[in-house]
Amino acid sequence: MIFNLLAVRNNVRYAPALFPLGAEARHDWQILLGLRDRLAPPRSMKERLSRRVEQRLGPSGLLAFLLRRGPYGAGLHPFKGLTLSKLKSAPHGIDLGPLQQQLPKGLYHKDKRIHLSAAFFLADLPRVEQRFFEQQRAAAFLLIGRRDVRSNNSWLHNSQRLVKGKSRCTVLVHPDDARRLNIADDDTVRVSSRVGSVELPASVSDEVMPGVVSIPHGWGHHRSGTAWRRAEANAGVSVNDLTDEQFIDSLSGNAALNGVPVNVEAVA
Repeated sequence: MIFNLLAVRNNVRYAPALFPLGAEARHDWQILLGLRDRLAPPRSMKERLSRRVEQRLGPSGLLAFLLRRGPYGAGLHPFKGLTLSKLKSAPHGIDLGPLQQQLPKGLYHKDKRIHLSAAFFLADLPRVEQRFFEQQRAAAFLLIGRRDVRSNNSWLHNSQRLVKGKSRCTVLVHPDDARRLNIADDDTVRVSSRVGSVELPASVSDEVMPGVVSIPHGWGHHRSGTAWRRAEANAGVSVNDLTDEQFIDSLSGNAALNGVPVNVEAVA
């Protein structure tokens, strides 16, 4: 599902279940539909019939219906278009040709525009302004993450080609903040949050705004059991050691991994 987002051609492939279902087991879809029926019982005959159809069809029946009704299907024609049986008979998948433009016809608003100005986002802007742009803050800095071209995730750090050269596990500090803290490039800096602290080299850069520091994710191979020789030799630090489990995004209720309050100081 993830790498298909990077595909340059439309393609489709059917992958059957790897293991047979046990006699006393249920599929995830059966469990979810059962929970829905208990938590929100049907309120009308139409709703009861609709749920009966869902139970009878299951994922395979629903997939077969959607393939026939989709852009590559031929409706109820028994032999034309993309069908589930054709898909199952092609274990290596089917090439459906080049990508097709979906905008603006893929937008379901009447004006065919993407509506970004949702009311709850707009109402939350004053809090964002206060948190990131006002000078009076409880913590000295706010921590954000970043990626590097050769350091997309931790699994790239055991390749000598990708980790050689200057370390990329550094903390970016704005020049104004660096002067105030008497920090220069490659100086060791301690970054501390409510839950922990890490020490790593500094990179003075105007790519971050004053009052904000940035540490890349995916590093921290110094822990026991890593078993990656090259990665351990370029261990870096784990930004997760600074992530506060009590720091929650007010708007969504999710764990907040950016804008974490931290303090920064030079290490003698």
